[in-house]
Amino acid sequence: MRILRFLAAMSLCWAAVPAAHSQTTSPYEIALPQLAYGGGWETKIVVTNVSTTSQALTINYYDGTPGATNGNPLMVPFAGVPTAQQNLTIPVNGQMEVVPDFQGTNTTVGWAGLNYNELGLKIQGVFLWTNGSTAQTQAVAPIVSLLSPCILGFPNTALITMPFDETGASTSAFAFANTMPTPVTMTLNFYDQSGNSLGTYTPPAIPGFGHTQFGLNAIGVAALAGAKGSMQINGAGVVPLGFKFYGSIFTTWLP
Repeated sequence: MRILRFLAAMSLCWAAVPAAHSQTTSPYEIALPQLAYGGGWETKIVVTNVSTTSQALTINYYDGTPGATNGNPLMVPFAGVPTAQQNLTIPVNGQMEVVPDFQGTNTTVGWAGLNYNELGLKIQGVFLWTNGSTAQTQAVAPIVSLLSPCILGFPNTALITMPFDETGASTSAFAFANTMPTPVTMTLNFYDQSGNSLGTYTPPAIPGFGHTQFGLNAIGVAALAGAKGSMQINGAGVVPLGFKFYGSIFTTWLP
């Protein structure tokens, strides 16, 4: 159940379109396709400025709740004050941690779009799971590289491939953020390590600026049970994230 409530992994550059509640665009627009806080989960966005000038960064938050609000601005609480957008300035050689309030018992999920104007920001998403008392699992996903705009460009016609592992006690889970203002329907094609087709899954359309998430053990593709291989993602403007879970232990995956 924890997997269905939280998924995480990597991010890509996304299409240069205005954020849903912002009227401007920036040269560099990236996505953290999963944000989860509360119910034992905590997400940190860590921003380090390695350039020679101060850097401005805007973060927009989007709702990932299934239903009518999916894709709407998400009011995220920080020190008890909710906001759907943050405007930050990071000094030269400075670092800032953005941490939503995570002490609640219910898990809230969504995603974050980050806009900035200059190279030189090193950004990471840090995901933490606290199991009851003090036992904690943590994984880090880089969002943007040190000197280039993004890890991987995401043209609208791109076909992205990610690994999956459903062998033994392992299971794979994925989150997807639609960075476009209109709905997107994805097609997911699965192959084993010998290149044999294991099946296809077409999730429900993701609303504009919306979000979806699922574990592979819950999508009804029977041939995935006990298999290991690759998943091809076809969906213009969709940014994926992947996690491999082994019980309460998890690691991040990049395409």
